Amino acid sequence: MRIIIPILHTDLFTWSRWRGFDILYYLKIPCRKSILIGNKEILKKYVVGYIEGYKLICRPKSEHFAVMFFYNDHHQWCHFNKIEFEAIFCE
Repeated sequence: MRIIIPILHTDLFTWSRWRGFDILYYLKIPCRKSILIGNKEILKKYVVGYIEGYKLICRPKSEHFAVMFFYNDHHQWCHFNKIEFEAIFCE
């Protein structure tokens, strides 16, 4: 399985980028596994990259991935669990 998005540096995953904008809200995608996976083409359109969640300084989370998006001139990131991440961002 190959990840199709780039790895980003931990410094990009800040509190303000986590709290300042909610891409799932603006795209009207509820944070539920089947709905996220069903909307993977929309998510891939705005994705910038990712980092493994345990490496984060801000909100570290094991067995998750932090994924950065760019939408409406804003960077924003959120966590995806391993199943969601692989189904959306891997081939």
